[in-house]
Amino acid sequence: MNESAQPRQDRPGETRKAPEAPPSPSRPSLFAAPLEWLEGVDLWHGTLPMSQMVKATVRSWASPFASTLAAFGIRANTLTVLGLLLNCIAALMLAAGHFTTGGLVFLLFNALDFLDGAVARLTGTASDFGAFLDSVVDRYSESVIFIGLGWWYIADDNPAGAVVSYAALVGSLMVSYTRARAEGLGYACEVGLLPRPERIVLLGLGMIVSGLLDAPRLFFFILLALAALTNLTALQRILHMQRETQRRRSGL
Repeated sequence: MNESAQPRQDRPGETRKAPEAPPSPSRPSLFAAPLEWLEGVDLWHGTLPMSQMVKATVRSWASPFASTLAAFGIRANTLTVLGLLLNCIAALMLAAGHFTTGGLVFLLFNALDFLDGAVARLTGTASDFGAFLDSVVDRYSESVIFIGLGWWYIADDNPAGAVVSYAALVGSLMVSYTRARAEGLGYACEVGLLPRPERIVLLGLGMIVSGLLDAPRLFFFILLALAALTNLTALQRILHMQRETQRRRSGL
């Protein structure tokens, strides 16, 4: 008989462990229990699984729209620029204090960020310039939103809110810059707690909920968390790059 097929004898004092259940083939859900959802996630060196789930969900929703736009001859770069213009409208709404409407518009218009890439792939027009333009416009789109929020806080005579808005703006830009600079040096740098999909979801839902509840104080704390987590994510990427460059120097 093959040795591997013989029944395993317990050693004295040893307790046999129950066999582990096979992993579930289903994809984790955004609405799974928090502890189950975060199980096995490296919160310092990795990313939360929400990024992949948000991207997959939005892309599945955007695919039929992308096919329609491609059929009408709409170019991907046109959608990219249109997304910036529509985010400017959302920023004006936020500057006027219309948080619920502004949040809905913000989430809706940022879906164009997925539509342009899908249209480019469907039409075979994906290009380096298109990817570059998309990245630059994304930074402008984020900036105008935070400027609109800062404007509202200044008009409301709330300097603390304005400072937090601009701190969140700096953090968001640095999250993107650290990745871009690392990739320019030949490193992958997608680690961190709050990449762009999470920022969009957190900011958009925060606007809508605080607007519906008429709770500006609630949104202030959401914005404060965003400012802290974006800058923490930038720090994560800096430390990640320090580790990766040391590994490359040592030949590991």
